[in-house]
Amino acid sequence: MLLAYHMEGYIQEITVFPDLTSIIALPEMISIVNQLLDVNTEDDQPFLFFYDTTFKLGDFYVSPLVFRNIIFEDRPIMPVAFLIHGRKKEKVHSKFFDFVSSVFPKLNRKCVPFVTDREPGLSNAIEKNFPNCDIIMCWNHLIGDAKFNLQKMGADQTNIAFYLSNIRNITAL
Repeated sequence: MLLAYHMEGYIQEITVFPDLTSIIALPEMISIVNQLLDVNTEDDQPFLFFYDTTFKLGDFYVSPLVFRNIIFEDRPIMPVAFLIHGRKKEKVHSKFFDFVSSVFPKLNRKCVPFVTDREPGLSNAIEKNFPNCDIIMCWNHLIGDAKFNLQKMGADQTNIAFYLSNIRNITAL
């Protein structure tokens, strides 16, 4: 809460009840993303958002919303906003994506894909706020799911390595 007083515009919102949440975003990064939503690229690497809840710090999760910066040649992934929360609930993610919707009004018109881990509450929150945007499963989670299912089916390590290698080769295309 002290940062909210000392870094104007950085802490967007803090809620303490019923769920402790904090929405953090630099206004300068919000401005950059809004400008990028107007850029049309003709290459094979479009503007994307990535959102994940797997980062646990002590008793809290940190869910970053990051984007592919399409104006740079190497297309770096950069953070734009963070949600700090105590529970992985759809209601908490919905509150975050209400904020995202308010600061990126062009988002639905552009149909920007969101790459996520397919967590149901998270996906529902994105769909509620951005019905025109696609939700795509990230490669890391796809590979993890494939490995889990191959092990569950009794595949040996050689076959698992073979299939995972082929999935990784697809991601390199």
